Amino acid sequence: MESEEVPSYPLANPTALEPPAEWTGLRQGRPVAPVTLPSGDRAVLVTRYADVKQVLADPRFSRTLSAPDAARISADESGGVFNAVSVLPDSGEGHRKWRQAVARWFTVRRMNALRPEIEAMADRLVDAMVASGQPADLKAALGFPLPVWVICHLLGVPDADRDRFSHVVGGLRDVPVRW
Repeated sequence: MESEEVPSYPLANPTALEPPAEWTGLRQGRPVAPVTLPSGDRAVLVTRYADVKQVLADPRFSRTLSAPDAARISADESGGVFNAVSVLPDSGEGHRKWRQAVARWFTVRRMNALRPEIEAMADRLVDAMVASGQPADLKAALGFPLPVWVICHLLGVPDADRDRFSHVVGGLRDVPVRW
């Protein structure tokens, strides 16, 4: 049996706005493929939407990032927030109960109703990023603030208090939890 090459992940990508060319081959020939992370750890890459959806809906799959055998992205990562113990359960019956409790707030109808407001928020953030000139940091300008703005909107936090809310939440996120 011929062994197939195990690609390194993340896949090399010379163009930032298009997926790597290798994705097409993986989706067609090896939709569930082993990959090697920068740490040297092995992981599994699932490349087709239907397969990803199935994995995410299957309670047999869990990703407890603080597990001793959890794959690390880099060899020297501290893990930070990803390896911190969460107050909220990330799998099993406890996780199901939390999801059930918040599911009514995240229906397709509700998300579709919020779409114009969320798009307007994204437009404002992108406009501000473009106005600030080069180089641009998409993660800092959009990736962190947009979810915070949306959460503030859902909770009814006034726009004027978003920065303070973000600061407080950031502080809470970094508090170590001990059981």
